[in-house]
Amino acid sequence: MIVNRFFGFVLSLAFLPLALSCQSLVLEDKADCPAHVYLQTVPRLDESVWSNMYFDISMKGGKESKSVVASVNELYKGHLVDIDKGQMTLVGLCGWMTVQGENKLAIPVGTQCPESVGTYANRILRKSDDTFTLPLPLMSLSVNLLIDISGLSENKAYRVMVRGDVDGYNLPDLTIHSGEFVAEAKKDISGKYRVRVPRQADALFTDSGSKAGTTGSLRIELESLDSDAGKWVTVRGWNLSELTPGGYDWTEPILEDVSVLITI
Repeated sequence: MIVNRFFGFVLSLAFLPLALSCQSLVLEDKADCPAHVYLQTVPRLDESVWSNMYFDISMKGGKESKSVVASVNELYKGHLVDIDKGQMTLVGLCGWMTVQGENKLAIPVGTQCPESVGTYANRILRKSDDTFTLPLPLMSLSVNLLIDISGLSENKAYRVMVRGDVDGYNLPDLTIHSGEFVAEAKKDISGKYRVRVPRQADALFTDSGSKAGTTGSLRIELESLDSDAGKWVTVRGWNLSELTPGGYDWTEPILEDVSVLITI
C-alpha cells in the first residue's frame, strides 16, 4: 500500500513553487553592474517544520561562490542576492545540515536520512540587465518507510534493518550518490517500525553505461538476537519491490511515503 506523504505534515511544502528571478535594479546600461537573484517561496513554508533553506550559488565557472541562508519568513517575503553575469549554478537544501566532502551529501552508515527537500538550477546570465524567471521545482531527498510486521514471537528480541545501494546525493545537481546505506527502523508506540531513507535506484550504472549492480530495490531485513552468541542474526529479508504492487518508482520528483505489511 502506497501512502501519499502529502496528507502528512509535508503537505504545505510538497507543491511549493520556488521562483528564481534575476533582474538589474540599475537604470543605466552598465556591463559591470551586478545582477540580482530574487528568491521567493509562495505560499509560506511551515515554520513549525522548517526553519531555514541553505543556498549555494556558484558563479564564473565555479571560480566564485556565494552561500545564502534564508529563513522561511524571508523566503516568503522575498530574498535578494547580488550575482555577476555569466554561468550561475544554484543548489538549495532544506532540512539537510551535514555535508561530507566537497562534492556530495552522504549519510553515515547506521543513520537514517534527514527529512529534507532540495532544488537545483544551472543558468547562463548573458548580461547584467538580463531579466528572467526560472521556476525551481522541489524534489524529495528522503522518504518515510513504515513497516508493520505481524506474527513475531513475544519471547524473542527483534530489530528491523533497511539497506540500500545509494547513500546520498552528488553536488550540485542532487543526482543520487552510490554507496552503502544502512539504518535501523525504530519501533514506535503503535508497534510499527519507521525509518527515513534516501532516494534509491533499482539498478546502478557506471559512467561508461555498463551495469554496475542491481538491488531490485531497497531491502528490509528482520533480525533476531542470538543471546548465546551475543549477536544479531538475519531471520528473513525482502526487497521493497516484493512488498509493493508494481514496485516503487524512485524517479518521481516528489517521493511518496510507503507502508508495507509483513506477516511472518
